[in-house]
Amino acid sequence: GPSVTDGYWSAAASEELFGELEGRRFLRTGDLGYLRDGELVLSGRVKDVLVYRGVNYHAADVEEAAVADAPGLRPVAAAFMIEGEGEPQAIVAVEARPRAGEPAQVAAAVRERVLAGTGLALAAVVVGPPGTVPRTSSGKVQRSLCRRRFLAGEYAELVAFGARVPAEADAGDRELLVGVVRGVFAGVCGVESCEPEQTLYELGGDSLRAAEIAETLDEALGLEVRVDLVLEALTPEALAAALLERWRAAGLGPGELSGRLASLAGSEPAGASLP
Repeated sequence: GPSVTDGYWSAAASEELFGELEGRRFLRTGDLGYLRDGELVLSGRVKDVLVYRGVNYHAADVEEAAVADAPGLRPVAAAFMIEGEGEPQAIVAVEARPRAGEPAQVAAAVRERVLAGTGLALAAVVVGPPGTVPRTSSGKVQRSLCRRRFLAGEYAELVAFGARVPAEADAGDRELLVGVVRGVFAGVCGVESCEPEQTLYELGGDSLRAAEIAETLDEALGLEVRVDLVLEALTPEALAAALLERWRAAGLGPGELSGRLASLAGSEPAGASLP
């Protein structure tokens, strides 16, 4: 309808999220729903659907099956997909209580419950202490952030079943990139320094600053940086992990990014202060 905006600063994001139908402009909100007795019922989010071998699984259903009737686990879990060799792989992260038992046994029980309850075969189970699964201030599970941490290798020692460190992880590149992103955040927001987990909003930034951060990084690195990714990640640490994941999927090798980052030494793109 007429209230829908013309789009985002990023042309790619606009093309992905906006469209027209019968002469009316619409926004793809990412919500899932269905009509029942003429009423719209919201049932979830597109990004929280796990697609495995052509079958859709709701992340919330997988998470519930993982921790249901499990006294050794806290009632919180995060389910997500990663790209594997040949096909996507389903991962679940759970939080174990003290004396929950051996991680391998906990993971095996999680996998059995998920398989029995949903039919989804997990490729890996992360078993960690309380606080392992990231959540928002209101208690919502941050599945995307959990996935990025897994791909960055942060859960490597906690994987009790399945592959320990995915091929996409590259700690060296990630550390260098976090430093660069911190410098750009600080420069764009006009502050002296920025910590890895400080949010854009804590630094006094907004959507316009997010667009400037995306443009600065894009120009400096010669790699696509979308403003919607900046707004979703919000912190240098989360943005670096998300960018590495996206660039690896697009075919960027670990050594190639290191070369690009090294070439930034002593140079400063407009509006940013790079380390």
